[in-house]
Amino acid sequence: MKRYRVESRSGKNHFRADCTEEELEYWKALCKYDSIENKGKCYYREFPVSKNKKIFYAKDNPNMTAEELELIRKKLG
Repeated sequence: MKRYRVESRSGKNHFRADCTEEELEYWKALCKYDSIENKGKCYYREFPVSKNKKIFYAKDNPNMTAEELELIRKKLG
C-alpha cells in the first residue's frame, strides 16, 4: 500500500499529514480547503518523500467541488 504526505503552507499556519491511499482523498480535500482560506500552497508527495514528486493542485482549481466538501463533512461528522 502506498503512503503519502499531504501539506498545506501559508504565511500564518501550515499542516502536514501522513496517510495511506485510502485516506488520501480526504486529506487532499482538507488541505485544499485550508489553502483556499489562507491563500497558501497545497500539495502531496508519495513516500519516500523527494522533491521531484511534488504535485501542486490547489492553484489548478481554486474552487471546492461538491464531492470534496461532502468528503470533509462525512469525516468531521
